[in-house]
Amino acid sequence: MLHSSVGTPWEPVLDGAILFFEEVSEAPYAIDRALVHLREADWLARVRGVAVGQLVNCESTRYPGASAPDAVREILESAVRGPIVVDLPFGHVADNRALAVGVRARLDGERGLLACLEPVVEVDP
Repeated sequence: MLHSSVGTPWEPVLDGAILFFEEVSEAPYAIDRALVHLREADWLARVRGVAVGQLVNCESTRYPGASAPDAVREILESAVRGPIVVDLPFGHVADNRALAVGVRARLDGERGLLACLEPVVEVDP
């Protein structure tokens, strides 16, 4: 759905952001097509990093050996200047972690971690 917002009033501002996404029941070629669209729209060059959650039921039945994680890595590594972490615990899975939107965060590509750097919720005493 994200790539469908390119060129619309709902297109998010991604300059300096950590882009995160997950996918369910998409073939590797469809994920590849969506990421190429984002790359060609110059979205991927503007982000600081990419956090990829679970790619659930994204195997190819038509093209054996095609891998969604491989397609993701190939496109992202050619376009993103910052860290890329694949297979984080968020998405349509039992161990679905909450993600904070709009807070400062750090994506550690070497250790495979995404961490919030500020509180997600403010609580009045």
